[in-house]
Amino acid sequence: WVASGCNGCVGWCPLRAKVVDGKAVKIEGNPNSTWTRGKLCPRGLLNLQILYDPDRVKKPLKRTNPKKGRDEDPRWVEITWDEAIATIAARMKELRDKGTPERFAMFRGRYTALDADLLYSRLVKAYGTPNAISHSALCDETNKSGNWYARGEYAYTSYDLEDANYVLAFGTPFLESHRPTTGLLAAWAQGRRGRAIRPKTVMVDPRLSVSAARADEWLPINPGTDGALALGIAHEILTLGLWDRKFVGDFKDPAKRFVTGQEMAEADWVDGYSTGLVPWWNLFLKDFPPEEAAKKTGIPAATIKRIAREFATTRPAITMRGRGAGAWPGNGTYNVYAIYALNGLVGSVEVKGGANHYPSVSFSAEPIPLAQDDVATAGSKKPRIDEKGTLKFPYADVITNNAADNILKDFPYPIEMALGYWNNFTFSAPGSRRWEEVLKKVPFVVHHTTHISEWSMYSDIVLPARTYLEKWAAGSPAGGSGLWSGMTLYQPVVSPLYDTRCEVELALALGKKLGESYPSIK
Repeated sequence: WVASGCNGCVGWCPLRAKVVDGKAVKIEGNPNSTWTRGKLCPRGLLNLQILYDPDRVKKPLKRTNPKKGRDEDPRWVEITWDEAIATIAARMKELRDKGTPERFAMFRGRYTALDADLLYSRLVKAYGTPNAISHSALCDETNKSGNWYARGEYAYTSYDLEDANYVLAFGTPFLESHRPTTGLLAAWAQGRRGRAIRPKTVMVDPRLSVSAARADEWLPINPGTDGALALGIAHEILTLGLWDRKFVGDFKDPAKRFVTGQEMAEADWVDGYSTGLVPWWNLFLKDFPPEEAAKKTGIPAATIKRIAREFATTRPAITMRGRGAGAWPGNGTYNVYAIYALNGLVGSVEVKGGANHYPSVSFSAEPIPLAQDDVATAGSKKPRIDEKGTLKFPYADVITNNAADNILKDFPYPIEMALGYWNNFTFSAPGSRRWEEVLKKVPFVVHHTTHISEWSMYSDIVLPARTYLEKWAAGSPAGGSGLWSGMTLYQPVVSPLYDTRCEVELALALGKKLGESYPSIK
């Protein structure tokens, strides 16, 4: 048995593989893991299929057909890693020699903490481009941005499902796909079976998901209106006087109450550990009773009122949120913000059975400080192609599809080279056709991947990647992994099957090759 880790999501769950005569024959969860309790979700169990799939990319490939399109055969030919690295580095060098390193863009899909540091961050910064673009906006970025609005932490949230007495999940199919799936599966089961009190689970979801079918109650909400439901619940909690006074605060005069449609004077209120409740009420909540929420959500007002009373009186209680609530371009962050605020109203922040923040494990400082020459310094200061940090997107950390839109417009400058790894935006992104046009437009495209995909078909060079079971790596699970911070260390379970390299090896190879001309990159 060889211990390692899964990279199917940002849970980075520990696993172990049974190896017989050099071949992995079985995958299971690591029984020594605290947060997964020795379990593993179906995605982790599929690692063997990824490892031994006969259709894996086995050697570096070079395109010989200059035409790119859905019906074009790339006419791949095999090349060596030396030729591939030399070709890629030469194209990167051309841009630097012209003083335009910002015209190189890195696109990241699935990753580990180690390659995120070396390939996605360190190499890109030393080279001199601001354009390191993650897939995160296609994933769960609003989950983090809504959390940041609510509590100042741009991170995921950890849910203590083991000790909660009431779970209200908005668009969070945590028994089938919400990361970290294994940790949530194990914690929810423990909370349901291992205690004298059986917590109630209410699933808010337009579809009858596996999680909704297993829940005690399913609320089939109109898509995208999760925030409206949360606001209606918040209104009801306040008008009934059921908020947590120690955490939220209270009126100076205990006789005062929140009354629908009536503003409250801020001077009459004293904050507890939160701030801004009275302005929130005056600006919006006072005019948004359950009856208004019912009009938008399709959930009867009587149901909203009952859920509000149950949630506020069955403590500790948790509101969870996932992609179903957050993955909306216009209001996703605000949905998450409103949902998280319910945790504050009932005092379920940083408490047993509540919504907590367990930060990822911190790494020590790098032994060799990052160096940038004048070209890198100037290039790094250029505006990003996704417009992060501008007035258009002042608080967003990643705007993945906006990068595609701007590349097509040559804004704020043309992109002449793109390197993607473990990504496939031409399949996974909404409006994926735009990415096909991007890859036809960019003169030179590289893809580091285990399998030929839609992104690969528009690439000039395809580099074979190692699977999770063939490489060294490290991953620090997202905050939702339970009651702990953790670190998963990866080691090769078997020797690499083909002529492949991992992302860290790619970063080092490019750094060394570029370092022949630019020592600061090496």
